[in-house]
Amino acid sequence: MDGSFNNLNFNLNYQWQIDQTSIFRADAGYGNFISLGFTEQPNTLFAVENMTVLNVSNNEFNADSYIDMWSAKADYEKSWDRIALSTGGKITYISTDNQFNFFNLGPSGPELNYNKSNDFLYTEQVLAGYAILDSKLNRFFKLSTGLRIEQTSSRGRLISSQNIDNTDVPRNYTDFFPSASLSYNNNRSHALSISIGRRLTRPNYQNLNPFESPLSELSAWKGNPFLRPNYIMNYQITYSLKQKLTITSQYSETKDMFATIFEITGDNSTILIPYNLNRSTRLSFSASYPLELFKFWELNTFIDAGRSTYNGNLEGTAIELSQTTWNVRIQNNIKLPWNILLDLSYQRGSDWIWRGSIRVRGNQSVDIGLRKDFFQKRLQVRITGADLFLTTNQYFYKGNYGGLDIDGVRIFDSRRFGAGATWKFGNQKVKETKRSKGAMEEEMKRLNSVD
Repeated sequence: MDGSFNNLNFNLNYQWQIDQTSIFRADAGYGNFISLGFTEQPNTLFAVENMTVLNVSNNEFNADSYIDMWSAKADYEKSWDRIALSTGGKITYISTDNQFNFFNLGPSGPELNYNKSNDFLYTEQVLAGYAILDSKLNRFFKLSTGLRIEQTSSRGRLISSQNIDNTDVPRNYTDFFPSASLSYNNNRSHALSISIGRRLTRPNYQNLNPFESPLSELSAWKGNPFLRPNYIMNYQITYSLKQKLTITSQYSETKDMFATIFEITGDNSTILIPYNLNRSTRLSFSASYPLELFKFWELNTFIDAGRSTYNGNLEGTAIELSQTTWNVRIQNNIKLPWNILLDLSYQRGSDWIWRGSIRVRGNQSVDIGLRKDFFQKRLQVRITGADLFLTTNQYFYKGNYGGLDIDGVRIFDSRRFGAGATWKFGNQKVKETKRSKGAMEEEMKRLNSVD
């Protein structure tokens, strides 16, 4: 495999401090993402008892993506003695072109296979408006309420010589997302907050392409043009003691979750395809606590445990899975001689469920980092190491649904070593300006070719 990625982003921000109680901000952004991928896939099948060649099928394919993103938003904030109002709007336009060209390799060289090649075009426009009202009820209590409205228009078109259903899929929908939170803080020992909110997550662009992209001779990835956004209802309670111990309890219910299942195609091959799972839930409890063991050694511990469920019917395949999960992360921050800072962390996780259908065995890892500042903290030099003992490179997985038994392992090169340096320019005493959230930060998260 050989590939290149080019990602250009431009963002223009304007801020107008109207007076001491009101401010206006505007952002406009443009992004251009180009992914060029070339894969050579040689396949030779041998007989079991000897080295006799039974079949040879050598292929090449190019998978190229071109994505243009335009976005603009405006926000207005106004505050009074006990009330603050934030309101604004946003418009986003996305255009993607995913080209897939498949070549059979023969004696005369690569030959384009029109039946296995395609061009998928996807456009999306989102109009959004929001309003948030923050109220200071008294010395200790604050109330925040908000509403966001989004109108989405999209269209996916597949250009292919094959006779494939659903080659043109337009969609148009409007959604409402309310939120509310109540917080208590006595500014000394105790802080408590309760929140509820609804949000939306849209599928990655490539996941909407209904064409098959081979992963190997026996497996392929296929997108789903009818993949709908998922809707998450989230309930959360957070308690903090002396701004150190933090305990959070959270319950979320997701409708139309993005699940991925294996489907049998032909006699000996499978495809991976994303679907919307009817319902999934997650009940979790987490706690974090920083502890100063010595003046030179600080220990931060984070623990998370919960229960996840997945239920639904995916094209006749019934999914009913549940899993108790936990995760522990221990972070050590140690001051060494010569003002060198050592970051040493250990993380271990339980078994978990991938995309609502496959059980994956848990693993553990150890990461390390060294930092040192020079020239009155203008220059920082860093050395890092991830997964030092190569313990997160294998993911063993199992599944059993729809008459299909799945048992496999994916192996990655997860051990990494790196070095970096940062130099700060200008007057270090000048207060840093708060960076405005870019107009396209949400859209950039959907650039992964396959999720």
